[in-house]
Amino acid sequence: MKSAEAVLRIGFPRILPPYPGDLGVLTDDEQLIFKGRADDMMLFDGINIYPAEIEAVLAAHEAVGEAAAFPLKSEVHQDIPVAAVTLRAPVTEGELLAFCRARLGARTPQRIVAVEEFPRSPAGKILKRELPNVLRRKAAAASNAVATDGTVPGSGTAN
Repeated sequence: MKSAEAVLRIGFPRILPPYPGDLGVLTDDEQLIFKGRADDMMLFDGINIYPAEIEAVLAAHEAVGEAAAFPLKSEVHQDIPVAAVTLRAPVTEGELLAFCRARLGARTPQRIVAVEEFPRSPAGKILKRELPNVLRRKAAAASNAVATDGTVPGSGTAN
């Protein structure tokens, strides 16, 4: 197996120039797999987690329109991986977590929250730095509301 540096020197830059901070792995059959950006990587209990991994798995689920993974900072766990999704069809958080767990193992997000739409930049990119605020607002709204059937929205438990 050649080193990634050798592959980059031998012609990879003609296809896609490498940028400082890009992370990837070189497979045994010499394919360079892009994993994400170093500054996006989450560290959860000593495990490196790339948001792109979580997003790709969630995007493969038939009920998911778009997905974005982001960290919630924790004094105990460093970064807690969380994902937000837009939905094309009804699905529960538990079903999405099981789908992720089967494919990601320990890299599975700890929470997956459905949102109506993502906050976006003028260029249309998802503003991941805004997603923790969206999650907080959604949690606050759920804690202040009680459904008519006696359940607390988002919890699945009776009040």
